[in-house]
Amino acid sequence: MRKNILTLALAGALVAAPAAYAGDGFNYQLYGRLNVSLDLENDSQAELDSNTSAVGIKGSQKLGDSGVKAIFKVEWQIDPTERQKKIVDRDQWIGIKGDFGKILAGTMTMNYKQTHATDNMWRTNVQGRGFINTLSNLHSGAGEDRGRMTNAIQYQSPKMMGGLQVVGNVSFSSDRDDSYGIGARYKTKEMMFWVDMFRDGALEEDAWKVGGLFTVGSLKLGAQYEAAQDVTGYDYIQASAAYKMDKKNTIKFQIGQADGVADENTSWSLLFDHKVNKQINMYAGYGTRDNKVAADRDLVTVGAVYKF
Repeated sequence: MRKNILTLALAGALVAAPAAYAGDGFNYQLYGRLNVSLDLENDSQAELDSNTSAVGIKGSQKLGDSGVKAIFKVEWQIDPTERQKKIVDRDQWIGIKGDFGKILAGTMTMNYKQTHATDNMWRTNVQGRGFINTLSNLHSGAGEDRGRMTNAIQYQSPKMMGGLQVVGNVSFSSDRDDSYGIGARYKTKEMMFWVDMFRDGALEEDAWKVGGLFTVGSLKLGAQYEAAQDVTGYDYIQASAAYKMDKKNTIKFQIGQADGVADENTSWSLLFDHKVNKQINMYAGYGTRDNKVAADRDLVTVGAVYKF
């Protein structure tokens, strides 16, 4: 019942309100994306899937002439391929922003998940955090010990020394030890480097990762290593490349390995992305996963993304 009420309320807001508003120091924007693909794995029947389709509202309010703003974001994941609509909470927080950086409270993407840029097929069915398994599950899901941290406070520093930023977050729970994470990233127009750690409060174990991206003309190269076996059961390594053929067409490739105590897989995926316009992208991709213990897997995906 609650989900039905939320659906009706959100639909009413989307219909009644403009896509964006700015006035009297208050700004907000309604936004969303629909990402649907047709997927075929091995010899099984083809399926229609939604890949993190979502709608949301975000905005800010000036707090006098102090230069400080109150900020908020409320986002829900939806599935246009299912008749029984399933609404899942995503980032939902309130906070403040100023020369000191940002302070957020609620449910938000934690520092560890924020640096996923080596996965250039993010939100497709051949992505590293999913089918090909070259990124840990700390890049997905919600909870005290997952990529979207709940019951949490996060601090994001301002950009320092030409591109250095620090991000830290901690969760608060009454029935378990708190989980926390901290990371640093340095970003310029041509490159980005990062190091992140996450402490799982329940396991009392740490996960670490280090990675980077480098752009040379039309070619973007990336690599990342995760020492996450104590938390997720695997250590991971991933390398990626994307070549921009022209303004509308890009070829993407990634390869990696997950090394666990009882299993190991080596995987790669290839994807062609076509930008129709500012709102619409279409893509076609292939991924293969060579497992040491389980059966090997292959997947073909064809999809489209509409952003508003």
